[in-house]
Amino acid sequence: MNELKELYSHIENPIDNKIKWNKILNIYSTAIDFDDFFSKVVEKKEENEFYFAEEDKADFYLMMWSEFKKKLLSIPIEQIKNNIINKIFDSEVYDVIKKLNELDSIKNFETLKNILSDRNISNYFSKIFYENNSNFIICSDFENIQNKKMTTVFTVTVQAVNLYKFLKVLLQKIFANEIPYILKYNEKGYGIIIEIFVDIDNSKNIESILNILKKENYSFFNENTNNLLYGNVNKWISIRTDCDNYLSKRSHIIFESIDRVVYEYVLRHLNIVVSYKDGKMSLIEYIANSVMEKIITNILESNIKTNSEMFQVVNSDDLVKLKEYIRSKLLFSINDILNDKLYLKNNNEKVSLVLNSNKTIEIDVNNFLQSIRNLTFALILKDNTLEKAFKVRIENACFYHKIDSDKFCLDNEFSKQINFDTSQYNKYKKQLDEIHEEIFKLNNLENLIKENTTKNERKEILDNMHELLDEFNT
Repeated sequence: MNELKELYSHIENPIDNKIKWNKILNIYSTAIDFDDFFSKVVEKKEENEFYFAEEDKADFYLMMWSEFKKKLLSIPIEQIKNNIINKIFDSEVYDVIKKLNELDSIKNFETLKNILSDRNISNYFSKIFYENNSNFIICSDFENIQNKKMTTVFTVTVQAVNLYKFLKVLLQKIFANEIPYILKYNEKGYGIIIEIFVDIDNSKNIESILNILKKENYSFFNENTNNLLYGNVNKWISIRTDCDNYLSKRSHIIFESIDRVVYEYVLRHLNIVVSYKDGKMSLIEYIANSVMEKIITNILESNIKTNSEMFQVVNSDDLVKLKEYIRSKLLFSINDILNDKLYLKNNNEKVSLVLNSNKTIEIDVNNFLQSIRNLTFALILKDNTLEKAFKVRIENACFYHKIDSDKFCLDNEFSKQINFDTSQYNKYKKQLDEIHEEIFKLNNLENLIKENTTKNERKEILDNMHELLDEFNT
């Protein structure tokens, strides 16, 4: 447990990483909406070329075949039967085991490919090594791995040319330590991201193995910069909890937390002056100008010219006058509009702005929200407590979503397990074991009394009785 605590202490909270945090803020400040924010936070460069060494892949397949054969042949026959009953195995497994027993050692990849042309053998081999939507998945077990709580994910990035050399030495160490695992990777690109899924108890073991491989084979690894929402263990290893919608859930927490804080701050400080772009203006003026420009852009993009109803309202075909007219109406109405908590509305909802002659113009809610997001860095420069407010809001949301607020990349389950105090459990277990021993002795005594007893048997009864009395008197 102390080793797990040591690992935990090394994990960096991604939102405390200044480089990652500034990138997240920059993406937020320019985001059109949440979908735009999410796509940029998790953006991953798609590559279609292969650069790994084919001869290393062949060597790796042979090692995996050897491990597969050894594991399948080592399963007791009763477990095989249970696996058939539970539909983990088909009954053809008996035929596969017979064939494996008759096979000589396979020395080259071509022979292996011929062997795997057997549908049944290939079926069972694919239970520990298979491809899914161009991703390769390697498992330590034939059984349903989803039931094994492989909730901790380590991520490393290796050079493509070393991909299968790395996987071979990694799995050899995992086999030697008998660690249950799942590996996922894609073969495309120069830098290959490899995800290693393990249970919490084996997390420190995997981290130690990866550090040893780094020390022994320095050229294997690239610096790990694959995702803004993963936590760094060090420069080449990152960690996260495996859970449904990991990235979506955490992106929502960040986006919505900053959204609320910035919005409420703006609403309370509409008259403060900020430096924005090349000038200075109050927040209310900035929002009016920004939203007005979006409205005018929409008008012009819709090919509505001087016959537009809005032009007619101001009795002019002058675009400058129209801009100033809409701006003045917004300045008059913004406080009331923002008090309606627009961040709680859907992006496709509209805000009605009253013009002259009882006419109105419908404005997308997101025009206001986007304008406010654009202010983020200007507001941070004005008030350095805002970033702390963002993180406090994120921490509060973590509590609701059962995320570790100290390590945003982990769920509470990880920290609960490493901080669980076993002293009380061990104390009660010891007491329970002692009670079980006493029950056993009493049962034994009862059986002796029921039988015809000899002198020696009666002596054993007396000894047991005295021993029990001594225990109860202490």
